[in-house]
Amino acid sequence: MFHILLAHQFENHRGHQKVLDHEYAIEEACTEKDIDISLPWSVSVRRGMRLNMSIVFKDVDTIKGRCPRCKTPHSVPDNVNFQW
Repeated sequence: MFHILLAHQFENHRGHQKVLDHEYAIEEACTEKDIDISLPWSVSVRRGMRLNMSIVFKDVDTIKGRCPRCKTPHSVPDNVNFQW
């Protein structure tokens, strides 16, 4: 059910196809632990919990060193997690 709601929220927005293809991850903001979206939402998520969503790029070689959307180069070390 969550996936259907999320896909609807991304309609007509960048990343919609990635959401449709289940190429995303949800994590709890405080602990940075992944939320298992295969479980019922009521089991994984509590009221007041802050969540982060990330789009997953499976072919890392095509985006390494560049923004996956605009292709702008970056100089972030490989072991650092970053956001665009």
